[in-house]
Amino acid sequence: MRLSSAELRQRQIVDLEHVLAALSEADRERFARLYEVSSAVGRLVPPDHMRRWIVKYFGSVEAVSEQKVVRVTNRWTLEGSLFNELRARRPLEARIPADLANEIARTAPDPFCEPELNTP
Repeated sequence: MRLSSAELRQRQIVDLEHVLAALSEADRERFARLYEVSSAVGRLVPPDHMRRWIVKYFGSVEAVSEQKVVRVTNRWTLEGSLFNELRARRPLEARIPADLANEIARTAPDPFCEPELNTP
């Protein structure tokens, strides 16, 4: 089964395995010579102090408790990337701050300022 252009435009990176399955055998083999794709389900038990933030941005803790994670590895360079649905939905500001120090202070506690405290 081949996917139409419209169907491909609606796909997300977490659908990559389904997109690859829809390719012809020859195209799948060409892709597989260059890349390895695998996926797993990640499970999250967030710390209590993050629950309010999660509900604010994602609607509920249950919305983030499980997510599909897709790993794509370049077989030649061994470079790899992990992709997940929640990363695309995570809130980001569109502007670039002029004063980075003030922006960091304004958005504290950012998960990366204190990763051992603010990330699961």
